[in-house]
Amino acid sequence: MIGMRLNEAAARGLGYQPFAAIPGLDNIDVGELALRIVAAGLARDERGGLIIPGLSFKVPDFTELTYRETQRNSWHLDDHPVIHVDIDDEGAPHISYEHQLHMLKQGVLLSRVIIGLAANLPDRPPICCITSANDTNGTFRFHQLRPGEAWLHDDLDKYTQEMIIVIENRPGQQD
Repeated sequence: MIGMRLNEAAARGLGYQPFAAIPGLDNIDVGELALRIVAAGLARDERGGLIIPGLSFKVPDFTELTYRETQRNSWHLDDHPVIHVDIDDEGAPHISYEHQLHMLKQGVLLSRVIIGLAANLPDRPPICCITSANDTNGTFRFHQLRPGEAWLHDDLDKYTQEMIIVIENRPGQQD
């Protein structure tokens, strides 16, 4: 796992733009999903979980808000028109490595959108955006970071069957 952490003051002082560090993002189209997310914005559901009105899925009433949010806010990136999914003779999907990387880049850009929307909420909640891609599908999901709740293992290398990018934003948090 590769990570870099710095506080907001250091980021401003260095002119650090976290999403600019990934090459090739200028050529990535996040399409209609990003437009729909921006148009709808972020809101709270009846339990206080983060949702995108009109886009987040209905789910059973899970007790843990983090789990609930990751289920409500999960979209298949392999549904995007530029992602080519081959179907083998047994009906199983297959996505090329290049298209898996494309989905990861889409997730980075969608993370930028979600973090920007969260920054406009009055409580500026800490956000975790998760993008995963493998040879059968790709997903983007997000949740609010909460003490004592986690959706993923800390060691991302345990996920051997997929590539994962986790982008977290913790506004105002001091280490």
